[in-house]
Amino acid sequence: MVRSTSLANQALHSPRSDSSPVVNFKWKATIKRKLREAGGEMKVKKLRKAVVGAYAEVAGDTEGVEELFEAKLAKSGVAVNGKMASLVS
Repeated sequence: MVRSTSLANQALHSPRSDSSPVVNFKWKATIKRKLREAGGEMKVKKLRKAVVGAYAEVAGDTEGVEELFEAKLAKSGVAVNGKMASLVS
């Protein structure tokens, strides 16, 4: 019992070296803002470039971000028809 408690304390107090810093980035708001700035509709590729660029300014790291963007785009309430993304009215 004493050993498991000391291991738990070590886990609580040791820094996590394998994790990257947590970044607070509002994906849904950024996606919708970029679409509003473009008049409500733009190509997905251009939207991805704009949003990933905004994320890179905040986080500084773009590794694996394109897949994350696709997941966030699907959940953001934006209509995607072929190559075009548009705000849902």
